[in-house]
Amino acid sequence: MIASARLQLRRRIKGLRGHSASPEASSQVASKTTWLLNLESQAEKSELDRQATNACVQQITSELDKTSAIVLENLTAITSLATELGLSLAREIVGEALDKGIVDPTPTVLRTLQSMVLSAEDAGIRIAISADDFSLVVARLQEQPEFRAYAEQVEFTLDPGLARGSVRIETGSGRLQYEPQEVLAKLCDEVRRGASA
Repeated sequence: MIASARLQLRRRIKGLRGHSASPEASSQVASKTTWLLNLESQAEKSELDRQATNACVQQITSELDKTSAIVLENLTAITSLATELGLSLAREIVGEALDKGIVDPTPTVLRTLQSMVLSAEDAGIRIAISADDFSLVVARLQEQPEFRAYAEQVEFTLDPGLARGSVRIETGSGRLQYEPQEVLAKLCDEVRRGASA
């Protein structure tokens, strides 16, 4: 509608004759007026183009912001899946190592003995070991020079209720139990917390 009104206005301006008697002067006035109208039309078109460009830029920016959020969400999900996959593999590897007897609880027993403080009332130390590990651990502890200081105080017992790789040490002061699967579960929980932070 605006375009047709402009077109009519231009036709009228072209048909105008100036107050001057000379047709050349009237033609110059009409030409300048047409030029000014064209200039105004170009300015309006430029403004509309600028507004359209700004709208496009805002839309693109909005979509990019959404894309960043989607990428971040997907990376978080992938991180979580990768963490769980890694932890599942670790549990399988440790479980298989325990089942095959590759995990030797002897160093754990020795470290625990060295860190224990025995009171005067303690009658001795009872070390319960799983049936699968019993012979190996007792033999290896006997070979350790650090163990000789505790040898007279230690009583070994076989505990069929303990899983392979597990050890329970009891004194009159208390009891310590080491279970590799429990340690692995705690480690997995810590890794999950670290991955989600």
